Amino acid sequence: SGGNSWGGGGGSGGLGTNIDEALILANLDAAATDFLPWGMKYFMIDDGWEDNIGDWNTAKQRFPDHDGLEGMAWVAKQIESKGMIPGIWVAPFEVVKTSALAKAHPDWWADVSVFGAAFVPKDVFLPDLSNPEVVDWIAGLFHKLTKEWGYRWIKMDFSYYALFATNLQDPDVTPSQAYHAALQRIRDVIGPETFFLTIAATGLSYDVADGNRITLDNEPWWGDDKTIFEAGFKPTYATVARRYYLNHNLWINHPDLLFWRDKYDLTTAETRAWTTAVALTGGIVKLGETYTDLHAHPEWRAQVEPILPVYPRSGRPLDLFDHEFPEVWDLHAERDGRAWHVLGLFHWGRNRDIGGSWHDEATRTVTVDLADLGLDATKRFLAFDAWQRTWTWVDEGKIVETLDSHSTRVLIVREEPTAPAIVFTTRHLMGGAVEVHDEAFASDTLKATIDTVPGRVFTVFAANAGRELLQVDAGSGALADTGASGQGDGVAWLTFTAKAAATTVTMAFEPAGG
Repeated sequence: SGGNSWGGGGGSGGLGTNIDEALILANLDAAATDFLPWGMKYFMIDDGWEDNIGDWNTAKQRFPDHDGLEGMAWVAKQIESKGMIPGIWVAPFEVVKTSALAKAHPDWWADVSVFGAAFVPKDVFLPDLSNPEVVDWIAGLFHKLTKEWGYRWIKMDFSYYALFATNLQDPDVTPSQAYHAALQRIRDVIGPETFFLTIAATGLSYDVADGNRITLDNEPWWGDDKTIFEAGFKPTYATVARRYYLNHNLWINHPDLLFWRDKYDLTTAETRAWTTAVALTGGIVKLGETYTDLHAHPEWRAQVEPILPVYPRSGRPLDLFDHEFPEVWDLHAERDGRAWHVLGLFHWGRNRDIGGSWHDEATRTVTVDLADLGLDATKRFLAFDAWQRTWTWVDEGKIVETLDSHSTRVLIVREEPTAPAIVFTTRHLMGGAVEVHDEAFASDTLKATIDTVPGRVFTVFAANAGRELLQVDAGSGALADTGASGQGDGVAWLTFTAKAAATTVTMAFEPAGG
């Protein structure tokens, strides 16, 4: 998880290439303050740091040298000093014709295919990746970025341009073969400790990349009135849903940026829907807003904090072959021998049955059979609403929820326990899969350690298994003044203000049978 200085580009209200040292350092301070305590470790600098596409030196007017270090090497050290991991954007498979490299090596460039002319900018050369000298230069570039400057997250963009090369120096090598061999050379140079993120061209980097952005650029609007090439939440989501299965089987999926900005009148419900979709895929969480803007908007941060750190498992869209925009996701969560389901329900507005008719924006009722989740429908289950912090009990084998248009619901679905057990904490959306440790019930007392953030208020919810809550304690945490604990409809809760990065909580219940 991390941020992205590009932010959707300047045209949509992001920074684009308009970055400099002062801006990056201000955002680094905000990132370390607001997100590092929640588990966000990467800090990435996107396009705009370089002097020219192809030369890949620091733009000194934006990032001056310090202490004998080139600007971007110095910035990487500042990122590390804050306890974060530095990342950088680069596009090595394109070289602008005005660059010093282009002028120095006129024999390094491949021709652009007839088909590629529709994609490759006219002011760009394509490096001939069948030429050993070219690949050696690329290897040297990545050695500089990682081994000399210290960047440990590489976002490699526009690499697919190389697939449009033709008339390569080596006539026995196809563009795809040359592309893959160059990727492997990069992987060898940067080593296993550097996270290697590729963009597009998915199949050819399956065995090389650590992650891949599986979508077009997301943009900060809902997207009903946009084409697939203009992206937005809905078009991006449609792609994510159809590539969910790549996640953790081949690499870590990158579904692209989260947005909240006001420019396009996004509602809280809409941003929550997209944030939820990203969380349920268990892939990269990447912020499209600046850290400084997020610092000024705690209501935006409130949607990100509960999905950090990422729970590293992808849910599955159950209706992938029924709806153009799937409405029901099932994620199997587990911890220390305990297992449950995280059910994501969505109302994407206008939607289409595959091969059938369109549905309008009207309020929609979604029904999920517990049997479709592999559960015994004869048993009783708790359905805990992770965003609303409310709950219901399911006795008849079906979950029925009514959703307004452009909204989502996340339900933690757990079988009714035979002894008190934690079912949710406000620290994380996944119902205790990430933040709860060493949970045990003994001598009528439920005890667990919760990952927390000092100074923040958290609530732990436990199914009480029919027992009355008698006493609570938050160990290193101070109980809130009002509403610190309570119980009702089969659930007990404890609210506290954390004083440390971990808080041990205890909840004492009456003995079995009263």
